[in-house]
Amino acid sequence: MSILSKIKHTHILIAILTLALGIRLIYLYQISDSPLLEVLLIDSHYYDQTGKIVASGQGTEERIFFMNPYYTYYLALIYTLIGHSWITALFIQAITGTISCALIYGMGRLLISPAVGIIAAALAAIYGTLVFYDGALLTANPIVFYNLISLYCLLLWKEKQKPIYLIAAGLALGLSTTGRGLILMFVVLLPIWFYLQNQNYRTAITNWIYVLIGIFCILIPVGLRNWSIGGEFAMTPSGTGMAFYVGNHSGATGIYKNANFLTSAEPQHEFDDYYKEAQRRAGKVLTHDEAASFWITEGFRYIFSHPKDYIKLQIQKVYLFWNRTEAPNNLSYYFAHDFAPILHFLIIGWGIIAPLGIVGLYQLARTRPPYLLYFYLGAYFLACFIFFVTAEYRLPIAPILMLGAAYLLSTWYTQWKEGRKIHILKPALLALLLAIPINYQTTFAQGLTKKRIDYFNFGNLYSRSNNLQKSEYMYRKTIAIDPTFVAAHRALAELYQKQGNIQAMVKANRQVQLLEGGLNTSADPLQQALEAFSKHQYKPALKHFQTATQNGTPRPEHLNNIGLCHYRLNQFQEAERAYLKALKQQPNYGRAHFNLALLYIKTNRLPEAESALKQTLILEPNNHKARYRLAEVYIKSDQPQKALTLWQTMLQAFPNDQNLKTKVDSLKQHLAKP
Repeated sequence: MSILSKIKHTHILIAILTLALGIRLIYLYQISDSPLLEVLLIDSHYYDQTGKIVASGQGTEERIFFMNPYYTYYLALIYTLIGHSWITALFIQAITGTISCALIYGMGRLLISPAVGIIAAALAAIYGTLVFYDGALLTANPIVFYNLISLYCLLLWKEKQKPIYLIAAGLALGLSTTGRGLILMFVVLLPIWFYLQNQNYRTAITNWIYVLIGIFCILIPVGLRNWSIGGEFAMTPSGTGMAFYVGNHSGATGIYKNANFLTSAEPQHEFDDYYKEAQRRAGKVLTHDEAASFWITEGFRYIFSHPKDYIKLQIQKVYLFWNRTEAPNNLSYYFAHDFAPILHFLIIGWGIIAPLGIVGLYQLARTRPPYLLYFYLGAYFLACFIFFVTAEYRLPIAPILMLGAAYLLSTWYTQWKEGRKIHILKPALLALLLAIPINYQTTFAQGLTKKRIDYFNFGNLYSRSNNLQKSEYMYRKTIAIDPTFVAAHRALAELYQKQGNIQAMVKANRQVQLLEGGLNTSADPLQQALEAFSKHQYKPALKHFQTATQNGTPRPEHLNNIGLCHYRLNQFQEAERAYLKALKQQPNYGRAHFNLALLYIKTNRLPEAESALKQTLILEPNNHKARYRLAEVYIKSDQPQKALTLWQTMLQAFPNDQNLKTKVDSLKQHLAKP
């Protein structure tokens, strides 16, 4: 290649990398004020919490690693150096995601040509799923990054034959393994690739040992840590057995699915539940390693006892692996579309690169077969075949398909330019035929693209953090997507109960009962109480509440409702007693604090009212009613400046509230008087 061509390719590559970084930073900006970064879901929450613990110097959990340790320590390092900052971690990932585009260019240049590298890098820059995972607090970004480093180093070794590149590749593979162990399938296949280079067994094994040296430099410290804490020299997390069972049992669907005995999907609880269930089924105490082996045995027991079902399941996995559907595991790519408009413009997805990439790799095999890429792609396909399929698991092979697609597009351009257009027809037709099954979605696959469960999960997260306004919005979005989703109606009813909105709660509960097959409240004193309360019939409501709770310890929500009934009946002592009982059971029950504050205002106990309202706002920072009432208490307590500050803050959130604006103006005039 001439110097001018080198300069031209360099300039184009710089432009592509600038575009890649720009897109990723725009994406981060767009999600910075969205649920994706306001609250963390499942694995992201676990990594964040354990990262904070490590950063504080407390170490990690006193057991062997269940989750992959890489991301915990990645966040811990950032939190130690910069402080608790999710956006910093994601900014670094935007940079590593951009470097991944450069590595794809380097692989294309070494394998085929600079032009192919340029096209592949451009595809990676605008590939929506890569952008999405580069902006997620998950292991997908570092795994792709380290895998590409390892492949690039192996290609450099092939060109320069220096062992240092093999050790470097091993180090990258070791780091990738601490993010997720699927890459080990590729490591097992590497000796075959080494043998194909020079047809010498000894040389192949020697080269493989160099790679293993690098890998063990990373994994041995992990094993020693597990040995010192858990008494087991495990270089990979103990969740492998669980993952195998998830993908191979009677209820498996080909994707990740929670077992029916799990009490929570959160990793730390998932570990405990699988461990306890293994011991329950085995009928004896097990070590963590024995529990992992138990679940592998359970998976094989299903395989051998239900061979026909297993074959159908594996066909489903093959379909899901190659289909354009991005099956979610934690965060959903489709959910992110609602908060990041830039994703709508990134139209290059699996449905395009997969058919083009497959045909391109096939065409490439006829001239210069890149066996390294074939082994790598095959390893990830086999790993998903053995376990289960998710968008996150198959993401590392997307760059390989991009290289194949880039080669095909480059070949077509050359053939078109040389007037050999007829040669384009056959591979184009093959790609088109492959695109049909890849882009066809079954009912099951279509269900994975719906955002029902994502809005529901975030509604639960907001509810736990006492952001009831956003929680309600998420539940309502869930119901708008699927009006028959009983769990969302039930969660909405519980949320209304927290808010003290009895009428809305009654309506939501009615919907739950209708969906579950019948509406009969005559024999349910609690439902009768709620019905009476919604109709402002407080004496009958109080009677029914007391009947409903007489055979056991009443829940805080029921005590709060009893307090509301007494309050409406001007029985303030009884109301206060009920609220305080509720708070004794659940001190962080914001609604009970708020209702207690209203009682104190009613009885002119202003210091107690102020204290209760402040506690409400600590628990529910977005409770604007509590903020408004606190301002009124300040006015009654002759603290008008504090009231003005609160009302001005509220006016910023509700600039069109004329009543609030009038109060602010009136209070300003009052304070301006000498």
